[in-house]
Amino acid sequence: MKSLGAVFCILSLLVFTAHSSEGPESVSDLCSSHVELVEKFLGTLDLDKPELEAVRAEMTANDLPGACRAVLRYYAGRFPSTLPVASPEGSNASMTEADAIREDRFTFYGVEDVVPRSESGGLDWNWRGPTHDREWAWALNRHFYLATLLAAWRDTGNTAYVVTIDELIRDWVISNPYRDKKEDGAAWRGLEVALRMNNWRAVFTALQDVPEFSPAARLLLLASLPDHAQYLRTYHAEGNNWLTMEMNGLAIIATTWPELRDSGAWLEYAIEQLMPSLEQQVHSDGAQGELTSHYHRVALRNFQEFADTVAKTGRNVPDAFQQGLERMWNYLAYTMRPNGHGLLNNDSDYDYTRDHVLEAATRYKRPDWTYIVSNGATGKIPQHPPSVAFPCSGRLVYRENFTGNADWMTFDIGPLGSGHVHYDKLHLSVTIGGRDILVDSGRYTYVRGPWRDYFTGSESHNVILVDGRGQRGQPARYDHPLSGLVKSSRDDGGDPISFFPESLGDPEEALKAPDFIIAPEYVYGRGSFEHGYRGVEGAVVHTRIVLQHHAVAGFLVIDHIETDQPREITALWQFHPECAVIVEQGAIKTDDDGVPNLSILSLGDAAWDISLVKGQKSPAIQGWYSPRYNDLVPAFTAVCTAPIHGSTTFAWHLLPAKEAPKEHCSFSLDKNGWASITIVDSPIPLIRIPLSSKAFPEIL
Repeated sequence: MKSLGAVFCILSLLVFTAHSSEGPESVSDLCSSHVELVEKFLGTLDLDKPELEAVRAEMTANDLPGACRAVLRYYAGRFPSTLPVASPEGSNASMTEADAIREDRFTFYGVEDVVPRSESGGLDWNWRGPTHDREWAWALNRHFYLATLLAAWRDTGNTAYVVTIDELIRDWVISNPYRDKKEDGAAWRGLEVALRMNNWRAVFTALQDVPEFSPAARLLLLASLPDHAQYLRTYHAEGNNWLTMEMNGLAIIATTWPELRDSGAWLEYAIEQLMPSLEQQVHSDGAQGELTSHYHRVALRNFQEFADTVAKTGRNVPDAFQQGLERMWNYLAYTMRPNGHGLLNNDSDYDYTRDHVLEAATRYKRPDWTYIVSNGATGKIPQHPPSVAFPCSGRLVYRENFTGNADWMTFDIGPLGSGHVHYDKLHLSVTIGGRDILVDSGRYTYVRGPWRDYFTGSESHNVILVDGRGQRGQPARYDHPLSGLVKSSRDDGGDPISFFPESLGDPEEALKAPDFIIAPEYVYGRGSFEHGYRGVEGAVVHTRIVLQHHAVAGFLVIDHIETDQPREITALWQFHPECAVIVEQGAIKTDDDGVPNLSILSLGDAAWDISLVKGQKSPAIQGWYSPRYNDLVPAFTAVCTAPIHGSTTFAWHLLPAKEAPKEHCSFSLDKNGWASITIVDSPIPLIRIPLSSKAFPEIL
């Protein structure tokens, strides 16, 4: 009697019919139909290696099919079956997905489509999906779905999934010949060239003992490797995370297939390019220069994999490189939200980072990271306060404590970043009791047009618009890090001490005009946007101060607009889509039962016209949230508009409460330009700060 697994395999093979895809199926077919391709590949092998003696003998005898079969015999059984399978970030391989792929139904960025086939049976590798998105076509050519098919085969033993892998490899190589020039198309752009290598390595090394992975597919994959390496070696980016991925791809080829004659030179070149690139790309505080948490992780993953690849060859990875990796992980650990998700900044998704950081904590022996990601369940409590500042990237993070229901806030007072930028300086996101309430709206799409403009623009962030217009550009990097002060208490009960990260420079100079202060009693941050607003004439500078103080719940925000003429200003407050929002007696409130809430109270005399917008497409896009690429969710935005006659200062109290008191704090501005916020019934201001200079604030 046949086993249940065998019956399942037979039924599956009956259900799915293999496509007659373009491409040869046997060694003889390949050698007769693509003789130049085969000869070129064999010419790239290092035939001086003793283990390739059989290949050399067949070449000497001018037996092309014999040489190819000798190559395949050489690779048979060469790789351990336990080699990990590559999988795309955040993917969940499933039988449903694998079966869909066998029907030419692919899903990328949450969008499914059937890829059409040509008359000869091959896929249209340039297909952009139903939204005509280049990202969809690029994803099709990265081959991450090979891991889904491989996992399905391993789970079921159904070799029909291997047959599909075989067809896809043969089809892709035959349909996309290398043209030895820099390209931006779907098949041969640098990122796709690099990312395919992880997935090709996975299938090639895992399927050596599986006859359904045909000799032709194996040879075509091998024959394409030198072209991939040549492209990565010749046409790579000069910097940023593209270079990281491209050199990692080159190193994968060089170390997985060292039989290729130039593999040693490729590895040396990748090391030469990538080792200094980490220092060039990554700020000394650990943030990757694009200042997007999502691509920070992409770069880090490739840097880390590259370091591991090099280490396996027996070479020492420089200490500076390893220390740079540790700083990058540290940035992820200390910017993590209480719920385990990372920052949603610039072109990012709402990525879950907890498991990745936990794994890194074991690798780097960092019990403080373990403590953070476990919300204090295991590990060792960090020596520094829960709140932290990253002075080069300009990121201030307040965290109440390390529990999962802590209040959390991040304030952007840094540079724009390089690539994948959003015009959102002085944006702040707020989490109350572990619940995200005020948010960055995400990235949604890379397709040019009004939706891309909205998500990259100030209009989708918690900032100020001037005359209805958002921010223009600013420097991608700052020449000098922000200055600041971190105060902590000694464990022995002694006097408070102050310390400065080395990157902050002269402590005495920093004390004169701090951009941030982290103290046991409060967290303070100050930043200014002074680079102009799109289409707005004249001078406008927006300065924002954010304070969290133990004497008052929530967060205090002071906004100062310095302008040379009357303006209309618009303050935006973007809410998470799970928040129900109302406006009551001038207060903007979330109105949800059984969960933490937030009330935004205006302090001072500003006469705000407040409207709530949700899911609006016309006359202007507003009120949307995107937790991941191509995912669009309606969400409330509070749009607060007021006319000003000249330079103006106003303030807000972000109070964790559903039913906020009518008066909790008062705001005032004296004739010398000092702004003050005072708790009701207190004789002394909680904070006094001069707005005409960056002098040290007076904080109670």
